[in-house]
Amino acid sequence: MEFVILIIISYLLGSIPFGYLIAKYNKVDIQKVGSGNIGAANVTRALGAKWGALTLILDVVKGFAAISLVNLLFIEPKVGYYILAGSFAIVGHFKSVWLNFKGGKVVATSLGVLLGLTPDWFIIVILLVFVITILLAKKFGSPKIASQKVALGSMIAAISAVIVKIIFGGGFNQDNFEITLFIIGITIMILIAHRENIKKII
Repeated sequence: MEFVILIIISYLLGSIPFGYLIAKYNKVDIQKVGSGNIGAANVTRALGAKWGALTLILDVVKGFAAISLVNLLFIEPKVGYYILAGSFAIVGHFKSVWLNFKGGKVVATSLGVLLGLTPDWFIIVILLVFVITILLAKKFGSPKIASQKVALGSMIAAISAVIVKIIFGGGFNQDNFEITLFIIGITIMILIAHRENIKKII
């Protein structure tokens, strides 16, 4: 019974379309503005940095909340329980039941999930990669690439997460095997969600 509750609540947490709701509060249909995405980057373009930052924080929190839910439901949770909760939170954001199974590009929610699963240093490294990529794309990239700098930063940060985890985070040893596979899965989903951005950058 606990597994069913975990799956349902994790999915529903992930599916809360904060970007859409924040834009709706400001009388804007975010799905008809800019890229049409409900994530923080598009909300920032449409409504400004304040609302974009709020969207980012809330999307991160819902991923972290799904991981925290495991500790409330299980006395001695296994790693697989956290991965299950994180997976459904991410899927919920990607395919929200409240938006006819449309959603965002899962970066912020994935960050929240990883925040609950991995050490602080891991998150700091990934955020640094994201920021450095954006700065380099803005300074040295072509105008088209620079205009896609957030997407580019997100994708490179996701790929870096796999590399950092394998080299510095235990990789595929017995204690880290499941989480490493999970991070690889998250990276693949982020790349799939950004497939249109990849075409534009190319």
